[in-house]
Amino acid sequence: MITIAKETATGYMYVEDADVERRHPDKIIFDIIEKARRIQKQYKAKYKVFGAETNQFQWFLKEQLAKESARQGVYLPIQEVNQSSDKVLRIQTLQPDIKNRYIKFNKNHKRLLEQLKFFPMADHDDAPDALESCRTLATSNKKKLKLLNKKLFGF
Repeated sequence: MITIAKETATGYMYVEDADVERRHPDKIIFDIIEKARRIQKQYKAKYKVFGAETNQFQWFLKEQLAKESARQGVYLPIQEVNQSSDKVLRIQTLQPDIKNRYIKFNKNHKRLLEQLKFFPMADHDDAPDALESCRTLATSNKKKLKLLNKKLFGF
């Protein structure tokens, strides 16, 4: 689960949260809803778009997330992400944005940074894959995104 905020004036993207721990699907749903609540409380903002991968079992997880978030009154703007292209090639498209510092990282996101540093030789590539999906949604989303104070993100 990666949360980014896009600064509309500059186009820079700030990684607000990079929670890439492996966990049970019920815990994933619980944690997503809690993150949505935290963002609402901390930043007085809501997700403008929430990408959920829908390949194979993940479609069912997305459906359960939608049901549970509605049940709890936390209405997530879920957008299905069905990945069909090669994962390694997709992740490699991050390189120019990272090199040019269009994506800003917080040093506290150690696991994400480690997986990016050692990609494609790292044991896991889930964090870079999630970041690529977030970046793609953020750059293709036409909705006006609320600018949040960068200092709140630790930058």
